[in-house]
Amino acid sequence: FAYRSENSENSAVRVFEVDASPTQEWKRRSLRDAGIAVPDTVAFVSADLADGSTPARLVDAGFDPGRPAFVSWLGVSMYLGLDAVDRILAMVGGWASGSELVMDHLLPEGRRDAAGQAYAEAVQAAAARGGEVWRTFLSPEESARLLAAHGFTVLEQAGARGSVDRDLWSRSDHLRPFDLPVLVHART
Repeated sequence: FAYRSENSENSAVRVFEVDASPTQEWKRRSLRDAGIAVPDTVAFVSADLADGSTPARLVDAGFDPGRPAFVSWLGVSMYLGLDAVDRILAMVGGWASGSELVMDHLLPEGRRDAAGQAYAEAVQAAAARGGEVWRTFLSPEESARLLAAHGFTVLEQAGARGSVDRDLWSRSDHLRPFDLPVLVHART
């Protein structure tokens, strides 16, 4: 986001990129190798989302939880246990009123269509072999309850079919939408 946003040079928009230390090191090295300068508005925050260290590390990096924030939390919740997902939502839900969150989660078995189930079986096994085990699956109702428990109002939830114009999905190849991922936009 910090490199493709029209606000990347706007000091009013700060980006705090939270990830595991090895991933942060890889990102910084890749940027350096590509000759891409890190804007002054970007802070790399090394934290383990599962261990509870994230709030202190964000504050140490200059984040102000007393100001509304926008959190893009994509491609993460499925890799954490439900307790860690709950802890992160509690953290963000405790920030200033008006903070927003966009997150995704995966549907549990039984809520997926055949294509979504087939994709989950193939990718979940490959991810686990790589050390990235899928741990948490939520129905839309479960994610809404979890968010509400931490002061969020769900503004929108959409699966793959609902997140892209229907005409764009009229295709015969394997890039058709399936029922597995769900995007959620919520506000405190």
